[in-house]
Amino acid sequence: MICIPIIAPTLKQALADIDRARELADLIELRIDLMDNPDIATLLKAAGKPCIVTNRTKLEGGQFKGSEEQRIHLLRQAIDAGADYVDIEASTSKNLLQSIFAAKGQTQVILSYHDFTRTPDRLGEIYEMMREVSPDIIKIISYATDINDNLAVFELLKRAGKEGKKLISFCMGENGEI
Repeated sequence: MICIPIIAPTLKQALADIDRARELADLIELRIDLMDNPDIATLLKAAGKPCIVTNRTKLEGGQFKGSEEQRIHLLRQAIDAGADYVDIEASTSKNLLQSIFAAKGQTQVILSYHDFTRTPDRLGEIYEMMREVSPDIIKIISYATDINDNLAVFELLKRAGKEGKKLISFCMGENGEI
């Protein structure tokens, strides 16, 4: 499955990028944290394909500058507009996270964890904590400082498969390219 992120700073550029991505993508990720005043309903309609709406904080590798409440409000707008998926960080406060789950309707929630510096030794513990929240999909992304870090991710993917859980997981960086 090919997912193409739309990272344009303006609605006009995002719509042009969606138009180009539509032919290749199976799924489109709308990075609304990188857009000025995103019109989520217009973006979803233009995509014509399943979409993930993501609104990352700076701490999680994004650019959203507002409050946590404003960030979650935009994700709730995406749910109301019919987004297929919303991607929300596991580090989000419990009450704000619960507000997403309470409002999700048909939208699937991807619960994300990112480590941009390494692959933690405790990947299994992180997975278990995320699983307890009961998201539709768990996403664990780490940075490979050593090629063997990929083995830990492969083991986690194997475990999730045996448990019937949907897991997106890979290592970033040159050592994670395999």
